[in-house]
Amino acid sequence: MKAKVKYVNNERKALLLCSRAHLAQDQIDVLQDLSTFQVDWPFVYDWSIRHRVLPLVYRNLRKYCADSVPQEILDQGKQIYRNNGARNLMMTGYLVRVLSLLKDHDILAMPFKGPALSIYLYNDSSLRSFGDIDVLISQKHLGDAIKVLATQGFLPVFSLNEQQLLKLSHTENEYPLMHTASGITLDLQWEITGGYFLSQMTFEDLSGKQQFIKIGGTETSVFSDEDLLFYLCVHGNQHTWKQLDHVCCVAELINKNQNLDWDAVFQSATRYRGLRMLAIGLLLAQDLFKITIPEQFSVRLREDPQAVELAQQISLNLFSSTQFSSDSVSHRFMRYHLLSMDRPLLAIRYALRLLFIPTRYDWQCYPLPARLSFLHYLIRPFRLAWEGIKTWANFSHQ
Repeated sequence: MKAKVKYVNNERKALLLCSRAHLAQDQIDVLQDLSTFQVDWPFVYDWSIRHRVLPLVYRNLRKYCADSVPQEILDQGKQIYRNNGARNLMMTGYLVRVLSLLKDHDILAMPFKGPALSIYLYNDSSLRSFGDIDVLISQKHLGDAIKVLATQGFLPVFSLNEQQLLKLSHTENEYPLMHTASGITLDLQWEITGGYFLSQMTFEDLSGKQQFIKIGGTETSVFSDEDLLFYLCVHGNQHTWKQLDHVCCVAELINKNQNLDWDAVFQSATRYRGLRMLAIGLLLAQDLFKITIPEQFSVRLREDPQAVELAQQISLNLFSSTQFSSDSVSHRFMRYHLLSMDRPLLAIRYALRLLFIPTRYDWQCYPLPARLSFLHYLIRPFRLAWEGIKTWANFSHQ
């Protein structure tokens, strides 16, 4: 009879084991052994929701630990799992309609994140939690796409005329639409790094290496695995790796494709000067999910001490009690972003961009005529300062 081992931090181990699409037999054995010890299952349940991995956690607990987990926890997980699955299925249906409509009007598009990522990684739209639909199009088709989608009830969250929209597209990378009947948000994007890098990642850059998958029975183009891996690391970095789901996606993509062109991945990161962001994402996947990558590339990850230190800090803080406390500032303004840049000059550029370059929020607050759009560069610093003062005042009175 196999001896039982007492684990340190049982809840963290249980959550990490269950946040996977597939468990090997030795992982199943560890999870089942772990479940016989004292585990704070309400903690696991609560944090699986916070980290947007409840669908995976619930499915694995139900499958492998149903006799050890309190029935109340399983019942609560089942309800959220079903609601999430139903909502995701509905959003997948809307995504198929959007892609078909755009295609009928000769507007090429590639879905990413949301339903597309869930289906590609897990072959199941219900196994991720996501809030909206994201579609990448060419910037030149933005105006036409907005008009076409309006015929099916997707209307701009805030309206701009063609001249204003053109000005916004020069400094922003997305424009949100909302479906009038369902309330589903659709983000039309024409660049996917959000201004992190000097070079942009656009539809034209990615479509030449696209691959095809089926979503709702319809063949759809999506990013290549190499582009997707780099993007997932950049996207996780944008959100400061606050949720475990970001790391899960990186790990699942690597596990899914054992024939990744790692040279291409690192060449892309070098081109965009995002090697540190790539390294942080891969180091987290190695640490938390024990993914394996070729030795020569694994060695490269640790050549940057700053990347190693940041990954260690994120891993340690991922389950901190303050991780999901109310932030006094937006995550976009966190010092972490500056440290995650490959070079100091890039960090300075990022900081200046945050302070002065208009975003969709500036246009939403102050929809100036196109001819006066230059005033956004002057208004933005004052708007940010005022919002910071209000946030500080509210925080100090709590």
